Order: sequence, then structure tokens, then C-alpha cells
Amino acid sequence: MAEFPDYEMPEWGPDLDPPRPRRPKRAVLAEVLLAGPHLAALVYRLLRDPRVSRRRKLVLAGALAYVASPVDLIPGKFFPIVGQLDDALVAAFSVDYLMRGVDPAVLAEMWGGSEDGLEMVMALMEWGSEFVPGSLKRLVESTG
Repeated sequence: MAEFPDYEMPEWGPDLDPPRPRRPKRAVLAEVLLAGPHLAALVYRLLRDPRVSRRRKLVLAGALAYVASPVDLIPGKFFPIVGQLDDALVAAFSVDYLMRGVDPAVLAEMWGGSEDGLEMVMALMEWGSEFVPGSLKRLVESTG
């Protein structure tokens, strides 16, 4: 192995976070189950907050109207699993778009759960929005 005199490698390796202590399975399960109600409350609070831009609120309102609408790009009647997937992706993208436009301190202030729960929800929304076509993302993000 080559020696690098000016570089001292940490115990856990380069580019890795230190290992986190394991949490009890019940605590993790509770976090996952409470994420939905906490997310709904966060979205409600953000929609009412004047620090959030009107444009981001309108994108979320449009997404909610699409999800509630009986008209889908991929009909669930013909494609049972994939038909609901487009609604989930639109919802994830719009919530991710809303949260990315808000100061992290405001998100932390309005989040009703733990810090780990907020990180989990943000990662999940970001992951879901990655499946939204780039052309749609650019359209939403460039017109504002």
C-alpha cells in the first residue's frame, strides 16, 4: 500500500460518515409510521407560511389537484401498479420542490418530528423526484 505522508485517513474510511449508533427497531418503525402525519402537517404549515414563495405553493396545489383528479397519464385501470406510481412521483416531486425552496431552518422549525425523521422524508422525496422526467422538472423550475 502506498504511503501518503501528508494525509491521515480516518478510522472509518474516506468519504464516509462515522458509524451511527444502532437504534432499536421499534424506534425506527415508529419514525417511519409517524413520517406520514408529520409530512402532512409540515406541508400544511408551509402552505400557510408567508416565507414560502407563492410559486412553490402553486406547484404543490397543482400536483395535489392532479393526484385527486380521476384523469391520469397512466391509467390505473389498465396498469394497476404503474397507474398509481405516476401520482406518487408527482406528489414526491412537488413536495421536494416545495421543501427545496424553503430555508432549512424554517423546515426544522415547522417539522413536528425528530431530526432523523425530517432527513428521512427529505431523502425519500428527493429520491422520488429523481424519477420525474428532466423535461418536466426543467419546465417547472424555469418558469418561475
